[in-house]
Amino acid sequence: MIDTSCWQSLRGWAVAVLLGAVSCAGPAVETPVAAPSRPAALAARAADALGSARARAAAASLRAEQRGTYHAGEQSRTPADPVAEAGRVYRWWYDRSRMIREAEQLFPGGIRFHSRAALTPAGGWSVDVARWRTGTDLETVDAQTALRLRLGWERFFPHLVIAQAQAATATLEMADDGRLRFRDAVGDTVELTLDPATQRPARAALMADGVAQTEFVYSDYERRHGVLMPGRVQVFQRGTLQEDLRLGATRIARPPEGQFAAPAGYVAPPAPGEPSAREIAPGVLYFENMPGDYHSLAIDMGDHLVLVEAPLRAEYAEAQRALLERLRPGKAVRFVLVTHHHGDHVGGLAFWAGRGATIVVPAGARVAIERQLAARGYAGAARIEEVGARRDFGRFVVHAFATSHSEAHLIVHLPAERLLFQGDLFYVPARGPVPRAFPVVAELSARIDTLGLAVDRIVGVHGRVGTMAELRDSLRLAGLR
Repeated sequence: MIDTSCWQSLRGWAVAVLLGAVSCAGPAVETPVAAPSRPAALAARAADALGSARARAAAASLRAEQRGTYHAGEQSRTPADPVAEAGRVYRWWYDRSRMIREAEQLFPGGIRFHSRAALTPAGGWSVDVARWRTGTDLETVDAQTALRLRLGWERFFPHLVIAQAQAATATLEMADDGRLRFRDAVGDTVELTLDPATQRPARAALMADGVAQTEFVYSDYERRHGVLMPGRVQVFQRGTLQEDLRLGATRIARPPEGQFAAPAGYVAPPAPGEPSAREIAPGVLYFENMPGDYHSLAIDMGDHLVLVEAPLRAEYAEAQRALLERLRPGKAVRFVLVTHHHGDHVGGLAFWAGRGATIVVPAGARVAIERQLAARGYAGAARIEEVGARRDFGRFVVHAFATSHSEAHLIVHLPAERLLFQGDLFYVPARGPVPRAFPVVAELSARIDTLGLAVDRIVGVHGRVGTMAELRDSLRLAGLR
């Protein structure tokens, strides 16, 4: 049994023992309890401004929904617009040291991401609920990574951030301007700004080298379950607005234990292999096990090579170069084809532009390509060719058209191989069944029919190589055929 009278002043009692001022076996000695430090007192006032200690403790087991807008850089349907406004939904279920998050976001073309993740002190897992992007893969993280993620998720709710600060008394400090700073449970620096009039948290920021990396701005507070919670949360990444969310329904509830178990039907994916390229048709190399698990093609034209896609970042292009030097030595990449202007599809272009390759894009995409090359520090004059409706390269044909995913899109057809390459118009995960089609898949199917293209296999930037039969199955599952 704990002696609660001693427990109340445990910190002061322990210090006194270390100094030899008291003896556990001797008579009781009056030890003054140190007043809380100024930063600790300020954190306590901020906590009280949100609600009573009892209400805050209860709200540590919270079910809540937030809805709003995700500002996705270089994901707009229109090439001239650098930002897409995508719908974003979070469904949170907090239970002190454990958390569950379900997230949805909707991109142009009806492409919907839907994931579910759970974090516990032992680790965490994440799955693709719709099973289209990562299929039946069960992604897992270790305990330290799960803890870091949980601390980040807690910053969507100020009463949980304040609890982090109050648990970090050893590192809690106050700047001259009144902002609080502390190191959280994984050692990351967090900065809290309080409203001077109300003492409520107005901002929380994850800091690195004195610069805010991720900021949460709180406003429109409303009382829920005895605790003030922000009706609006805005999330900034390095000063750029990324999310603008409104608080939806909330209730105090502890999740059932079963919610923290990974759902049935998902399994751990195999360990990733080394970057490689294999021939999927004579002279057609298919890149796999690449950074980000993005796929691309290299087409051997005899005296030169044509790349189809250079996605993500320079690291990807470096991997392409290394493989091509080994598999096709002495052959230069003369053209790089880009299916559409979205940022994850063009990140390796600066590498190839700097080596003299001509970048081939659908008509209208040039403005986005030039903008993104400049953003990545490319200062040269890139060779960019826009394709209107059709461009025949001899061995293959490029067809350009508008889709609901991108106003400027192209597909690459190799008639002799009955092979089609596309980006973001059809998905078959590497592991798992054929998923329900998004609306944009029906647009690809209609375009293939309109152009009269002979296609057996469909190669995508994402997922495995699919077939026309699987495309039709996908449409049927969605009721689109």
